[in-house]
Amino acid sequence: MIDDDLQQIRQVLARAVQASGILRRDLERALRLRNGSLAQLLDGQLDLRVEHVTALARLLRIPPGDLLAGASDANAAAEHRLADWL
Repeated sequence: MIDDDLQQIRQVLARAVQASGILRRDLERALRLRNGSLAQLLDGQLDLRVEHVTALARLLRIPPGDLLAGASDANAAAEHRLADWL
């Protein structure tokens, strides 16, 4: 289940990267990745970290939650909202 969720998040990230039109070199620099390794991050060869999601969101000028919200299966399984607890 977790692997499926991560795969969905990676797919959302890949679509966002493609839609942004930003050069991969610039994305890799912002994500602190070596040249040519963005593809490895997006296909699961490299571990996806929270700092990657937040850096990509910052570069795209969107809330990080928007990237996570695109993973519909992970969101569908949620029974609670954080705001309810806070």
